[in-house]
Amino acid sequence: MLNHSHSNKYKFIKSLGKIDYEKMSCLDIGGSQNSVKQIIKNTKILDINNSDIKFDLIKDFVAKKKLPLKSNSFDLVVISQVLEHTINPDEIFKEAKRIAKKYVLLSLPNDLTLDNRIRLLFGLSSGFEEFGHKQVLNYRQINDFLKKNKGKEFRIINEFNLFASKGGRFLPLFFREFLAKSFPSIFCKEKFWLLEKNVD
Repeated sequence: MLNHSHSNKYKFIKSLGKIDYEKMSCLDIGGSQNSVKQIIKNTKILDINNSDIKFDLIKDFVAKKKLPLKSNSFDLVVISQVLEHTINPDEIFKEAKRIAKKYVLLSLPNDLTLDNRIRLLFGLSSGFEEFGHKQVLNYRQINDFLKKNKGKEFRIINEFNLFASKGGRFLPLFFREFLAKSFPSIFCKEKFWLLEKNVD
């Protein structure tokens, strides 16, 4: 389900800021490609394939309505580029928050970037079906998802937009970041949030 590029890995580390992630226990939900595990060694993967915890987020979750882990069992829970592949993203994200002891790193894709809009305009495949997306999201919807599901128990401590255009690799990094931040509905490919659990 998850395919982090080198750029995503850099952004992932950047999102953690001054947090000492190397000493954290981490759960990567849907991370069968081991991208997070390459960065945070103490990571367990929950997925169908190539995982430490075998679990089908579509079939098994529908049957059990719960992830097979105790509450507050991992310092950090990563759920990146996963929820759009499921039929019950709200419930799965609720479970991710339950399992997280301190932090949740969430990312969701903006499927209606400029590249994809142009492809759709000319009747070309956008790739949503090929990627297995069961939810097709735009930038407003991904922000609405977090607003609706974050709850009072978590607060946002960092967020950023990943630049979209495939041809953008020829643009300077600062200009790509400017476009993704200033015109996110068409230039943000993926939005990341780092959430911290409120401690009363």
